[in-house]
Amino acid sequence: MKLKLPNVPTVLGNSNFADVGITGNLTVGNALTGNLTIDTGATLDTVSGLNYGITLAGNWANSGTFTARSNTVTFNGTSTGKTINPGASHFYNLVFNGAGGEWSPLTNTVYVDNDLTMTAGTLNNTAGSASVQVAGNVAGTAGVINFTNNTFTQRVAAAKNFGTTSGSTNWTFNNLNFENSSLGNLTITTASTATGQIIVNGTLTIGNATDTNTTTLDNETNDRIIAANNVTITSKGSLTASSTASFTVSGNWANSGTFTAGTGTVTLIGNASSHQTITTAGQAFYNLTLNNTQATFDQAIISGALDVNGTLTITDGNLKLDTNNPNVNTAGNVSIASAGAVTKGSGTWTFDGTTATTYTDSTAAVQNIGVVSINKTDTVAPATNNKLTLASSMTVDTLTIDGTVGSADTLDLASAGYTLKLANVGATATVLTVSGTLTPGTSTVKYSATNSAGNINVTTTTYNSLQLSGAETYDLTGHLTTTNA
Repeated sequence: MKLKLPNVPTVLGNSNFADVGITGNLTVGNALTGNLTIDTGATLDTVSGLNYGITLAGNWANSGTFTARSNTVTFNGTSTGKTINPGASHFYNLVFNGAGGEWSPLTNTVYVDNDLTMTAGTLNNTAGSASVQVAGNVAGTAGVINFTNNTFTQRVAAAKNFGTTSGSTNWTFNNLNFENSSLGNLTITTASTATGQIIVNGTLTIGNATDTNTTTLDNETNDRIIAANNVTITSKGSLTASSTASFTVSGNWANSGTFTAGTGTVTLIGNASSHQTITTAGQAFYNLTLNNTQATFDQAIISGALDVNGTLTITDGNLKLDTNNPNVNTAGNVSIASAGAVTKGSGTWTFDGTTATTYTDSTAAVQNIGVVSINKTDTVAPATNNKLTLASSMTVDTLTIDGTVGSADTLDLASAGYTLKLANVGATATVLTVSGTLTPGTSTVKYSATNSAGNINVTTTTYNSLQLSGAETYDLTGHLTTTNA
């Protein structure tokens, strides 16, 4: 039997349908104030070419077939505890527009073949934990997404947008994936004109490694605050970060794709259950801040070369380099606050870039940052720009000041009584190489290195104060000049 209902307005007054159980084929364009149930063997068809809309206040339960065509299903209830079980069928456009209403995907993944719009109400896991996958835009105003234990995927075949389009409503996800089902590279852009944050308590994944083409998540165009636990950029993923909006990561960073940092800041804040592992694929951050206040799990374990083109700030926590021994490149100022720490590795820490920078270590026991090279590359005004100036004492294993003609470097020890400590333990005789310029200021250079293969060389340069420490023999390599003692 086929029952055909007229295309009537959404508001029907007392003539609204309550619970509707469909046991035969039904062609419908109407409003429902209760539940919609499609029984096994039944089909609900929105009619080819007409695409009648369905507005529903209650639950959606499909054990049969729903043929959405290009229609819109709107949930407008204002009570909590509602569920959506789409069965094996897909929605086309899906809208939530009920202030105070709450809906949960029950057991089957909710597939939306076009747009998902959150106008009002909440989509959450209170009464169900199925995942959601959207092929079109994901947009909204006052509607809330608050998922705690499923995966939300935007899998697109054309360029699309993601995020609220007005207001300050935050969206929270467990896992959030951005993927590409097309035959070309595509970009998903965070939406403009709103300030709602994107919060991911599980894993934010950009790109599906099994896809043919790349997915780019563009957060630079519209600058949305992102607070994520884990961040995974797959081999088919590309993340373009905002240059202005906050980007915090409490878990692991795993990059095997492309990360474009802009001029923004990534802040590693840590978590209460594990240390953070930062896998870089050798791709640069701009500003990187470690601010992990955890008492036990306070390490950021670096895997792959760490390249910071802006400032490196260690406010709290341990930048741990000895697990994987990466090289470190910093082009901006480096600052280690009193609660910060560095565990050096065997890689080389290079101060590079084309601007003058400072180094500050405010810890009680000055951190040894290992093998250090100063090798900036400005050729316009190298005496000014290729300079690292101490704003505190500094401890290294070995230090090389590059002297390439036309871009020679300077280490300025400043005039505040700092100490540059050369503390290598090993079989190296020369722990200070000055091919550029060492400006002694009023500071002290302290040799405390040991050489198991012989003596330690005292480099020929100009010192303010020179201190030779420990049970080691020191050999002069030329005439010794000090301006103090």
